Amino acid sequence: MNDYFVKQSLIICLWFFCIAGLLRIEVSWLSENITILILFILITLGSVILGYSNTHFAPEPKVKMSLILHTRFMGLMLIIDLLFGKSVWYFDLARNFGFLGLFLLGTFIFYKRNLNLNVTKIPPFE
Repeated sequence: MNDYFVKQSLIICLWFFCIAGLLRIEVSWLSENITILILFILITLGSVILGYSNTHFAPEPKVKMSLILHTRFMGLMLIIDLLFGKSVWYFDLARNFGFLGLFLLGTFIFYKRNLNLNVTKIPPFE
């Protein structure tokens, strides 16, 4: 179980490094609006897919373990943003809750696609 948290946390870190790299790329042949739209779609779909895959590879209970992973990692990111970031605190808060929401959307999609999960095993319904 500890192996799951380490491996998936490293994958999430790699995803955020890829996002930072995507934001640094300058494409002169695309307009700024098209570039922003493409980046928004890539970041949104990638984060939802990452949340789905984190839940898919989680040990039992899958939803609970992925919730723990997502909230702990995004809490750590929020603390790092607030301590060392250069943006305003409410931008940090909105960005981190946005990514947490996208990861949890991936978890929700996994739950809906695999209806064989029992509702009583999900933490709020225990």
